[in-house]
Amino acid sequence: MDAMIMGGLEMVLKNLLDELKHFDELDITVGAHVKEKFFRKYFKENRDKIKLIRSYPKRGAFRKLLWPLFERHVKKALAETDIVVDYRNGENHHRLQNFTGKKIIWIHGGINYFKTDCAYTLDWADLIVCLTDEFKKDFISAFPKHKNKIAHIYNASPYPEIAKRAKTDFAPNLGGGGYFVSVTRIDVGQKDVATTIRAFDKFWQDNNRPDVRLYLIGGGRRKKEMQDLADTMPSGKNIIFTGIVAEPFGYMHKSLANILSSRYEGLPTTLIEAAAAGTMNIASDCKSGPREILLDGKAGLLFPIGDVNALAKHMSDIYNKKVNRKKMIENGTKALSRFDAKTVAKQVLKILK
Repeated sequence: MDAMIMGGLEMVLKNLLDELKHFDELDITVGAHVKEKFFRKYFKENRDKIKLIRSYPKRGAFRKLLWPLFERHVKKALAETDIVVDYRNGENHHRLQNFTGKKIIWIHGGINYFKTDCAYTLDWADLIVCLTDEFKKDFISAFPKHKNKIAHIYNASPYPEIAKRAKTDFAPNLGGGGYFVSVTRIDVGQKDVATTIRAFDKFWQDNNRPDVRLYLIGGGRRKKEMQDLADTMPSGKNIIFTGIVAEPFGYMHKSLANILSSRYEGLPTTLIEAAAAGTMNIASDCKSGPREILLDGKAGLLFPIGDVNALAKHMSDIYNKKVNRKKMIENGTKALSRFDAKTVAKQVLKILK
C-alpha cells in the first residue's frame, strides 16, 4: 500500500483483512505508511494476526534516515512471501519487479485510469483484480489477449454491522427539513465536490431557502478551497464541513440522501455504506461502480458527470417527496449481499490458492 489515510480504499482493505485474518492457512504482512490514529490502533490490536511493515513519509530528514530500514524489511518479507498483492493499482511495481513469486494487482479505478496509468503492468502481473463487472467487460475488450488474467471481486463490506451502528451513532439533531450528506475526500478533481456544493445552492434557492443543510464529511488538501467556494454561495451558512469522521453511519442514516459527484470511481464504498445505513444515494453516472451499485437507477438516482442542474433537481425531488425513496432504499438494501465481507473473503482465498 501507500499511505493509510482515512479513505475508501483504506477502509475496504481493513474490511478485507478483518476476514482474511481468520484463515489459518494465511500469513499476512502489510507494508504501508500508517498515518491515521484509527489505523495505528487497528494494526496494534491485530498484530498477532497481521504483521505491519510501517513505511515513512516520502519527504524530509526523517524519511532519509528510516527509509532504507523500511526497504530492508520489505526485501526480507518478500523473500519469505509466496504471493504479493499490489493493492494500490500497480503503483509499487518498481519495488516488486524483481519478486519471483505470484503477483496480483488490485485495481480501484475505472478502465480509463487503468489504460492510462497501469497497462504497463499487464505482462508483469499474474492476475488483475477489478471491482466491477463493467470494468471486466471493458478490460477484455481493450486487452483481449489478457482476458484470462482478469478477475472481478467486489469490495468487502460488513454491512450488517453498519446497519446496526447507523441507528445508534451520532447524527445531527435538526428540525425543519433535514439534511443531505456527502461522505467523500474533499477535492475538485476526481470527487468534484464543487458540483455538489453548487447543486445544493441551486436546490436551496429553487425551494425558497428551506431549513435544509448539506454536511460534507471528509478531509483533503482542497478543503479550504471548497470552504471558500461554499462561503460565496447564498446557502453558505447551510453548508457544513465536518472534517474526517471515521465511521459516519449515523449521519448517513438520518439524511435525506447521500451524494457522490465523482468524475470517475472504482467501486465507491460510500454508496454501499449509505445503502447499509438505510438511506438512499444520488451519484454521478461515472465509470465505474455507481450504476452497478445502484442497479441502473432502481436503488438510487444517477445524474450526468458535472451536471449541477440534474443533481439539484434530484435533491428537489427527494425533498418534495416526488421520488419513491422508501422503495429505492429497499432495493438497495436487498442488493447488499453482493458485498458480504465473509463471501468476498472466501473469493479472495480462492484466487490466492
